[in-house]
Amino acid sequence: MEEFEFEKIIRENLEPIVDLELVLLKGHLVIEQLITELLELNLTEPSRLSGINPLFYRKLEIYLALTGNAIINEGLEKILKELNSLRNILAHDLKHPNFDHRLKDWVQRASRTKINNPDDTSEIKSKLIDAISQVSAFLWGAIEA
Repeated sequence: MEEFEFEKIIRENLEPIVDLELVLLKGHLVIEQLITELLELNLTEPSRLSGINPLFYRKLEIYLALTGNAIINEGLEKILKELNSLRNILAHDLKHPNFDHRLKDWVQRASRTKINNPDDTSEIKSKLIDAISQVSAFLWGAIEA
């Protein structure tokens, strides 16, 4: 990704979306791409990664196996794994009984802000995008460093 391209991707691809689930799915893709780039920086032959086609969780685990928690600390690791868990719920269970609650919890932890009105979809969406942006900005900074 070019410098701050993730910000443009978020602005153009997440902000116009009304549906929270789609915002989460697309945000997950942005973060997965950043994890891929971070991982590839630590591989001798990153092109071989495409041959095994690991998904989000495995990419994260491979990266952590190579580097430990030096860049992605345990708190961020947990945030990333919870994001992936939410994405997996959407992929495998359309009517998960606790999805909305888990999404709101994740948004508050990842954005480090409180949702004032848990029934206000626009507030939740805004804080969800903020959370995705904060995680993306951190990963982008690690890539650039």
